[in-house]
Amino acid sequence: ELLKDRGWLYFYRQEWEKAEHDLQQALQSTPVERKILQADIYDVMASLNREAGNHGRALTYAERALALREEEGDLLRIAKSHGNLGLLYRTMNEYGHAIAAYKEAMTTYQKIGNQELTAMALLNIGAAYFLSQNNKAAITAYQQSLAICQTIGLPLIELKAHYNLAEALAAAHQTDPAVKHWQAGYQICQQHNFDDQEADFLELAQIIQIPSITARREPDPNDPRAG
Repeated sequence: ELLKDRGWLYFYRQEWEKAEHDLQQALQSTPVERKILQADIYDVMASLNREAGNHGRALTYAERALALREEEGDLLRIAKSHGNLGLLYRTMNEYGHAIAAYKEAMTTYQKIGNQELTAMALLNIGAAYFLSQNNKAAITAYQQSLAICQTIGLPLIELKAHYNLAEALAAAHQTDPAVKHWQAGYQICQQHNFDDQEADFLELAQIIQIPSITARREPDPNDPRAG
């Protein structure tokens, strides 16, 4: 467990060789019956190889993690593995496989009644459709995610849905709906003080060139950052 966790830390610090060394040692030290731990280690190894551009190895490790979790029958972890595969396929520009993997994850999340993770899976599905230039399918997936967020109250995911919808609708030359979603998402950023996301929305406004957006807030004279 400690070697796996240190491997993650090296991964986040982009110290690839040290991460690989710890993960290999962790795998060799793990008892055969500890399948969940083995799967978790394979997950890190898949992420490590994905970042390094070794997609073949990354795919092998991700599939091993999935197989071990299927043996254990833990639905939540199985869905996580499908989501990881979806991310890997998306990195490889294999959007059809990515969508299929994300849908597997979504089906499992729906089965266990996890609405938040279902909403996230729908965002991932929409993103894969958008990258494959299927705007219509992307917009549908984003709208489904948004509906869940608004029903159960998930502001952080909701603003991501609005962001993605603004982007996709603008790409489809549907300017008015794009503006409405941009404004709705931007308002959530302000309500909840999501400063990083607010900056993303302001950047998106320039990228998609929506002329009617004048939502940038006036500087607060009492804010030490002002001026």
